[in-house]
Amino acid sequence: MLPFKYRIKKKKEFDDVFRSGKRIENHFYLIKIKKNGLAFSRFAFVVPLRLSKKATKRNKIKRRLREAVRSVFYQIEKGFDIIFISKERVKESEYREIKEGIIDVLKKAEIIRSQ
Repeated sequence: MLPFKYRIKKKKEFDDVFRSGKRIENHFYLIKIKKNGLAFSRFAFVVPLRLSKKATKRNKIKRRLREAVRSVFYQIEKGFDIIFISKERVKESEYREIKEGIIDVLKKAEIIRSQ
């Protein structure tokens, strides 16, 4: 699980990234990214209600996203706030595909280092 230190928690911070963050997307996610001036990166995960009316299913998707980000955390550049907004395709995807989608969108944002 991704430690709470690395999550965007305050509404003001969340809104700031949404308002002025750079937008990048692939077939799994839309991300909003903005420099945060901290020594570490923070993340937030949004699974829209239209993907599933059931909170348990949305929460399961969020848990998978957090775990996928945690597994590549050491490769991600420090000093960014990143919000992942899930698209419809995530709902039917396996964990491996979710992780590959995260790596792909972070490469597009140019904030992930190669292994």
